[in-house]
Amino acid sequence: MTKLLQLGAGGVLVATALVVSAVDKQVNYVEVEGQVLSVNDACFLEKKEGKTTHFTDPMECESATALLELHPAYRGFSLVHDRTVQLWYPDPAKQDYNTATIDLGRSLEHPDLKTGDSMTIFAHKTKPGKVRKN
Repeated sequence: MTKLLQLGAGGVLVATALVVSAVDKQVNYVEVEGQVLSVNDACFLEKKEGKTTHFTDPMECESATALLELHPAYRGFSLVHDRTVQLWYPDPAKQDYNTATIDLGRSLEHPDLKTGDSMTIFAHKTKPGKVRKN
């Protein structure tokens, strides 16, 4: 019964955090179209063993792929993409254009994103430079 109550309490906390984030976005942010200035793709290799995670330094994705395929020391490792995008966007708080770096992390939701493309982000209405991707 105690375990069930703990799980229920954890679920309530997660749901509350999601609601707070959604309300914050709706009240404090406005959707804007940004123009991609650059896309930085880096990769690293990662291996989880129990509670321990081993990983390499970030490197070019081609190098990480080659290491994974050719070097026996990296057997059992997984290839992880890490992507950041630099954007130029209309900042409602500054009433001017601003730049921001959006960390897409391990997400490959925009696989063909390149310089010059448009990307929708959310810019804070009153705090210059504050943005979020969703």
